[in-house]
Order: sequence, then C-alpha cells, then structure tokens
Amino acid sequence: LMVDPLGAAGRKFGVGTGWRADDDEMSPYLKLFGMLFGLGAWATLPAVIGGYIGNPFAPQKWIEDALAVGQRKNRWPDNALELDEATGEVSLNKFSELPVVGE
Repeated sequence: LMVDPLGAAGRKFGVGTGWRADDDEMSPYLKLFGMLFGLGAWATLPAVIGGYIGNPFAPQKWIEDALAVGQRKNRWPDNALELDEATGEVSLNKFSELPVVGE
C-alpha cells in the first residue's frame, strides 16, 4: 500500500484537490457542505445521486442482462424479470414498473 498525502499522483491525471483545499481557516465541515452543493466540482452531487437511484436518462442494459443470466441459472433474485419460456428472453422487467423520482 502506497500513500500520496500531497496528491501528486492524482494531479498528474488532472484530478483537482477540491474546493478551497488549501484554506486551513475554514471549517472542514463547511468545506464538505460546499462540496455537497457543487462548489468546486459541479457534477459531484448528480453523480452520487445517480449512483443511488440510477440514471433514468441512460439505460444500463448490462444490469438486466446479468439478472436474466442469473435467473436462467436458478440464482436469486429470481423475481425481478419475467422470461419468455420459449426463448428465454426478457418479457418484463419489474423494475420498469417502479415510479421514477420526480415524476
């Protein structure tokens, strides 16, 4: 395990140090709230929320495919999809019946 306390490796890849990283007088908790409100990295909060609730604007086909493969092999969960008995293809994804946040 190697540690890079100054973040030199990250900077070589273009990673920022965050909002007011060098301000020792500001409370770290205030810096955290600033980050949550999008200061310094405007896409942080939408990316985190998308990780929790999914991204309704970009379907993730691999998730349904993985569930279908598992269901065909009698793995749990086996109730998320309805598969066509003749072809084994997905006929209904029960997650598509869930309400979308914000609608």
